[in-house]
Amino acid sequence: MRQALILSLLIAATLHGCKSGNNEKEDPMKARLSQFEEVTLSTDISWLSGNEHKIISILIDVADIIDDIYWTQTYGDKQALLESIESEAARKYAM
Repeated sequence: MRQALILSLLIAATLHGCKSGNNEKEDPMKARLSQFEEVTLSTDISWLSGNEHKIISILIDVADIIDDIYWTQTYGDKQALLESIESEAARKYAM
């Protein structure tokens, strides 16, 4: 269901950009992508104990596993999806 929603949104955005009457070969996903900003999260964890540092590391590993599960459940092969998207902006948007 989510797979269909993601693909529908990508197709709708692409078709909307094509209907804009703009004859330039501008990627319609660039506007959508510009709505987001990439940020780096950081904090001072120097006060944590050695075991707490290990727990943080484990939680980060678990988050990566959860991300993989999400992609598998919602789309299937994440890499196949990303490789099928020609536009760099659309690929970043999908990510």
